[in-house]
Amino acid sequence: MVNISNERISFYSKINTISLVLVPIVNQYKVFPLTFLQIYALVGVIFGLIYTRTLTFRTKLLMYIVYTVIVSSVGLFWIKNYDTARFFFRIIGFVIVTTYFYVFAPRFINLSYLKSIYSKAVIFITIAFFVQFILYKIFNLPTMLIIPNTILNYNDDINSNAFIISTLGRINTGYYYRPSSFFIEPVYQCMYSLPWLSLKLFSDDINTEKNLVFPLIVSVAMILTTSTMGMLGSIILWAIFIVRLGVNGSKKMRKAIFLTSPILIIATIGLIKQPDILISVSIKVKELRNLDEASSLTWRLLRGFESYKKMGIFQQIFGCGYGNITDYFKAINLITKYDANLEVISYMSGIYTMLCSIGLLGVCIYFSYFFSFIFQKKICFETKMLFICWVMMMGSAAVFDTDRYFLCTVLILCTSMNSRENISPNYKVAKCSNDKLQMDNTQREVLYL
Repeated sequence: MVNISNERISFYSKINTISLVLVPIVNQYKVFPLTFLQIYALVGVIFGLIYTRTLTFRTKLLMYIVYTVIVSSVGLFWIKNYDTARFFFRIIGFVIVTTYFYVFAPRFINLSYLKSIYSKAVIFITIAFFVQFILYKIFNLPTMLIIPNTILNYNDDINSNAFIISTLGRINTGYYYRPSSFFIEPVYQCMYSLPWLSLKLFSDDINTEKNLVFPLIVSVAMILTTSTMGMLGSIILWAIFIVRLGVNGSKKMRKAIFLTSPILIIATIGLIKQPDILISVSIKVKELRNLDEASSLTWRLLRGFESYKKMGIFQQIFGCGYGNITDYFKAINLITKYDANLEVISYMSGIYTMLCSIGLLGVCIYFSYFFSFIFQKKICFETKMLFICWVMMMGSAAVFDTDRYFLCTVLILCTSMNSRENISPNYKVAKCSNDKLQMDNTQREVLYL
């Protein structure tokens, strides 16, 4: 085997890690038949197989993949006139993407370097967000920082120009402007930033002095997006951080929290009283009071529940298949009282999308994979908090296998591996020698793609 220099290993590490951080942004655009996410995963699997010459799955992860493929194939019996080529393309994509992000990425990504690049990216998009916010507040100039005249990997491949005109045009009809930096929707920015906030608050020992300036700034940006997940997510993480310090922190840290908590509370109340946020909160309160009517809240939460209840008992247990929801709903003419003007009939929260796709049994298999290592006593606290972020994301956004979910998933797997006591033989770390590539779980020398 050809020798690989340390510089080349470092190069692959950087390229792989930077790509992971940027994929949630660039995957919003569609240039090739394959998405950027699929291309990144395919290249990662190829390089992973070349360098390791092994492919090892945890048992429950392999069960999840095999189960999903079988259920998706069986689900075609309830769908009329399905596209065989599209089905196989979708299933192969599922296997490749899942294999990369759950098997290869945790082995080949340097967690410290990932945190560094991820921090730079979040800070940069947050600065861009505040530039948008200031431009609108001072100059009444609404902006969207997405590439013009491109095809978006969103809403049936809409042209970005049409999307910008449609989104900004709603301001004249009574909608309030919501900046979202380089993302299509404000919730996407929050999904991207929320795991980073968790890392900054919970990565180190509880009594380690932290620079909380940037976490506070990023939290303010997430609240100003008026995204429910952004507002609740940031408040929940800060509440856990403060309570944890109050219970387990040193006297010095408790004193610091005692002095700063009133400031944080006042600042939060001040933010919530901003006109745009007040409008957003009032709309969401109205939606909560009228749960029988169609709204973004009922679409995400209640519509998924109603759809699941109306599925056949077989589909409730085993699911209708990965990517089959739209065709299956059309085949059985599934309609709920929340549909109204809903254009995407598969729209619901991530957890219900998963439940309808792979059924109760599939969800149990998938979560048992996570639970097998997340809730062990020796696992680090930051891993558990990242999992909480992942759960919050599942309750908000519709698709459970997007780039933003995978970024959070890789962080969960990497931080769990970083707890030396919990390193599994199935997640051994790659070490390069002159003659061959060895797998050694006692070393933290990593061959990075």
